[in-house]
Amino acid sequence: MSLNAYQNLKLSNKPWQCCVCINITRRRGDNTNTPVRKPNTLDESVMSCDVTMHQSEMECSVSAENHTISLQQFGVLLDSRLERFKADFFSDIKASIRSEIHLAITALKDEFTVTVDFLEEGQKRINGTLAAAVERVSELECNKNKLQGDIYELERRLKISEKTSRSMNIEIQAVPEKRSENVVGIFKKICDVINFPISDTEIHACRRVAKINSSSNRPRNILVTLPSPRHRDNILSAVRKFNKDNPKQTLSTFHFGYSGETKKMYIVEHLSPECKELHSLARRFVKDKAYKFVWVKYGQIYIRKDEQSSAVLVKNAEMLKRLL
Repeated sequence: MSLNAYQNLKLSNKPWQCCVCINITRRRGDNTNTPVRKPNTLDESVMSCDVTMHQSEMECSVSAENHTISLQQFGVLLDSRLERFKADFFSDIKASIRSEIHLAITALKDEFTVTVDFLEEGQKRINGTLAAAVERVSELECNKNKLQGDIYELERRLKISEKTSRSMNIEIQAVPEKRSENVVGIFKKICDVINFPISDTEIHACRRVAKINSSSNRPRNILVTLPSPRHRDNILSAVRKFNKDNPKQTLSTFHFGYSGETKKMYIVEHLSPECKELHSLARRFVKDKAYKFVWVKYGQIYIRKDEQSSAVLVKNAEMLKRLL
């Protein structure tokens, strides 16, 4: 019996009968001796009318419970539904994320492959450029070493040439300047004072030269060109002899009648600007380090600590530093 039929039966207050009883033929009057249909033989599995009715009531009760459930049962059912929904939801999310990550990784791999290929190509170009640059640098270093050797050789030859070109010159320093002076007459008078007379024909050139340091207050030097290096050496020897013979009155403006303060005059070899600079450093070194002697001979600079020590040829400023 269905749930609706059972509920209608209860509402009509009619007695309920099982299907077996309904099939029995009903007769009016006294039906005691009336034969009835032989009922079907039921085995143990066939329930009686009461059992069948109880079962139907249970089914109806269960059916009714299926339509009206308690709050606890509703919570349990809702939890189970939510668990299934959550499991399905997370499964879908995981699948979606896995798919997106796979796509992202694939795209990243493609981009990384393109980037690596680009970098590799750039690295190859850089390596090629670097190899060419290294080769070029090596070539330039070889050229530089060769040029340095050539420059050193040219400097050496230039120094020799300058020394040779100056070998016939003498330089007169600290001679006061006058507006209309006769430098040839001054030189000839110097030669007379040192007792080494010279004729006009032996003087190839005599003139004032520009200052190396234009801010200096010293007068310009007088440069004299002689016929030969022998003439130069003889004049220098005569000057040294004169100063040695007259230690209290060495060659100065006093011997030429210049008015004013007496100033010492110097007659030296004509040196190149580099040699003059080195000579200045050597004089400063001798003064600071208590050396006694510094002199120039044949365009070369010498120093000596005292009378017992040997002379030292000063070739460059580095030698002076090593003597400290």
